[in-house]
Amino acid sequence: MKVYLVADPAERARRRQAERPGIGADALATDLKLRDESDAAQMQPAQDARLIDTTELTVEDVVRRIEELVRARAPA
Repeated sequence: MKVYLVADPAERARRRQAERPGIGADALATDLKLRDESDAAQMQPAQDARLIDTTELTVEDVVRRIEELVRARAPA
C-alpha cells in the first residue's frame, strides 16, 4: 500500500508553527520553502499511491484512513 499525504500550505504552516512556537513568520516561510525544495525531487507520489489530503484531519483520522485502505486491499 502506497500512501501520499498532502495538506494545504496554510495548514502546513500552522502545524509547523505549533512544532516550533518561537519561530517568526519570515523564518517559518523560509523553513517551509527550503523543506519543500529539498523534498521536491524525491517526494513525488508513485503512480499507484493513494492520496490523502490531511488538511482537515487529525493524526488519528489519517491513521484510520490508512488502516481502512489496507483492510480494503487485504484478501478476505
